[in-house]
Amino acid sequence: MSHKGLYRRDGKLVYIKQPEFEELHYVRELWADYETMKDVGGIFNFSKEKWELFYKKMVSPTDGKNFYCLVYSKENLPVGEVSFHGYDSATKIARFNLRISSVHRSKGYGAEATRLMLEYFFYEFGGMIMMDTVSNTKRQNPLLNLGFEIVRRHNNYITYKLTKERFINNEHEHGEKRKVAFLLYEGVDLLSFAGVLETFSITNNMFGDHLFDLCTIGEKKGKVKTSSGVGVNIDYSFKEVLKINILIIPGGKAINWLFSNQELCKFIKNSYESCEIILGIDSGILLLGRCGILDNINTVIHERYIKELKEIHPKAKLIRNNIVDNGRVMLSANMINSIDLSLNVIKRLLGEEKALQVVKFLENRK
Repeated sequence: MSHKGLYRRDGKLVYIKQPEFEELHYVRELWADYETMKDVGGIFNFSKEKWELFYKKMVSPTDGKNFYCLVYSKENLPVGEVSFHGYDSATKIARFNLRISSVHRSKGYGAEATRLMLEYFFYEFGGMIMMDTVSNTKRQNPLLNLGFEIVRRHNNYITYKLTKERFINNEHEHGEKRKVAFLLYEGVDLLSFAGVLETFSITNNMFGDHLFDLCTIGEKKGKVKTSSGVGVNIDYSFKEVLKINILIIPGGKAINWLFSNQELCKFIKNSYESCEIILGIDSGILLLGRCGILDNINTVIHERYIKELKEIHPKAKLIRNNIVDNGRVMLSANMINSIDLSLNVIKRLLGEEKALQVVKFLENRK
């Protein structure tokens, strides 16, 4: 039993992914481990004859009430599971479950896996409220850190509730100014990055310039010419130590010339390890593929580059769409949709209300 289009979302420490049928062998091992299961009543015999029913109910449900993923480390090793179940389409409420293998606890895997699942639930699935009831005191602080609030206590059990609004506000209360870096090079398409840059700039003007610190980065400081002949300045070189939160890689006809640039590829890989989000736009997605960033994640690209991407990076999972959000890697197949992609970033980082205000401003701008 194999399914295409299995969901995946990436974080810094782990990624979550809906499993293939045969990957349920890990679930059997997880549920058979006493140290992992002792807090929930002990081990459970998940024999193979139970797999098909579980898979149909949790991984590919026809009623849309359940969502199930395995949690994987950056080394592609399964370390646990995360899911939500019993979704009520009227109230838009669900309950979630998290289980990290005992040997992989206290590494931050559980908190990040939960956050990735919540991002999917609130931003993509359309849920409004997530509930959880726990008796394990070790799970209480991570829930509170994610924005959950206590709504009920009964004996040793505590029920927590998290609304979409509270999750969004909690995610954005840190007050840190995010550095947004645009990767520039000779021949870069002006249209590929100008709209995105303007979107972040407008957001700063509307809600305070403490939100985003916009800059450009390249192989060396100085001016480069875009494909239209307009000169743009590069603020930082790759060699400078710079904490980047969001890296934007725009496209350009000259993108192929960069494939052999080892220093550039090293910079992109290091940025992927440290930053929150990487945006690939149009042919800039080819550069991400060349650097191995698109392994087994959903990828979109303009049809003129499909053949080239398959040759460069056959592990990329091509889907037909204009934009795609993989968590840390967000892609726009063309320059026109790059503004939509940047608005998705605004929505995730600042909330739906502020993103809609930016949209309204752009629509009414003359």
